[in-house]
Amino acid sequence: MATDVYMPKLGITMEEGTIIRWLKHEGEPVQKGEPLLEIETDKISYEVEAPGSGILRRLLAGEGQKVEVGKTIGVIGAPEEDVSRYQALGPGPVAPAAAPASAGARPPSAGPSRSAPSAVQEAAAPPTEGGWVKASPIARRLAREHRVNLARVRGTGPGGRILERDILSHVKATAGAPARPAPGVAPRVRRVVPLTAMRRVVAERMAQSKREAPHFYVARDVDMTEVIKVRLEMEARGRAPTYTDFIILACARALDEYADVNASFGPEGITLYEDANIGIAVAVEGGLVVPVLREANRLSLYEIASASRELVERARQRRLMPDDYAGGTFTISNLGMFNVDGFSAIINPPDSAILAVGGIVKR
Repeated sequence: MATDVYMPKLGITMEEGTIIRWLKHEGEPVQKGEPLLEIETDKISYEVEAPGSGILRRLLAGEGQKVEVGKTIGVIGAPEEDVSRYQALGPGPVAPAAAPASAGARPPSAGPSRSAPSAVQEAAAPPTEGGWVKASPIARRLAREHRVNLARVRGTGPGGRILERDILSHVKATAGAPARPAPGVAPRVRRVVPLTAMRRVVAERMAQSKREAPHFYVARDVDMTEVIKVRLEMEARGRAPTYTDFIILACARALDEYADVNASFGPEGITLYEDANIGIAVAVEGGLVVPVLREANRLSLYEIASASRELVERARQRRLMPDDYAGGTFTISNLGMFNVDGFSAIINPPDSAILAVGGIVKR
């Protein structure tokens, strides 16, 4: 019996996800629990495991396609199992293959063509499966980067599947010498980097924050001599907390003492929180995420170090869940490790404040 692969629900508020890439091709064997595809929702990239063992018979949604939670996006079954009842969820990230021009519409030929076949020939549309062009994940990524319509590329892989080499051949064959722009016209475009779901959400939230939350900035120096001394002593005895861990501890205690900062503003008034749920800004490939360390005001330094280490590691491995981002009341952004002396951070809504931390300087 066939096993459906569903778009998973990773959090209470999740309604849809975007397929980033399939890790298996149609016709390949898969084992239950094996990584099958990567999806993205809001700030999260997540690796979906195969729900069963067998052959990946159908891919019902393409890379870059948004799919509602609970919809079937793939089918795993036996080699000879009938899966014709499964229908594609609409067009994938590329346009459908263009219909060939009618014979009557062709211009008269000036003579027999002597050119060799190339990857840019369009005499035949590439094979499709369920309404979207068959192509490898790498080929799809390259097509997006070079803005290539897969429907115009001839595939040389098994069954006509478009491979990486086909995209590279197409780009090389169609690339002409760029014209030098005349004075006063728009500059030449090097390339367009498509917005990922993560970058789009970060941009929207930061713009919303600057638009809706009046920002003002206060800066001061803090003597870190004793912190450095204590940390060196801890390091001599074993693994020591990071400087960020010390800062989290100090902020958690300060938020207990100055409750007005541990708050958010809303239509009904100002909400003051008992828990100091501190968000930690973590730079990852393709954007910025802010996982939340909960109830930091009730944790010891070593508990903070352990919890923050786990959050940062899972953030960089793209293993965070939506609930890991929820419920923050205050945020810390530390750029000291990049030799930054100081900077002005943007408040992470709905927080009322953020701490921007620069590097430690000996004076």
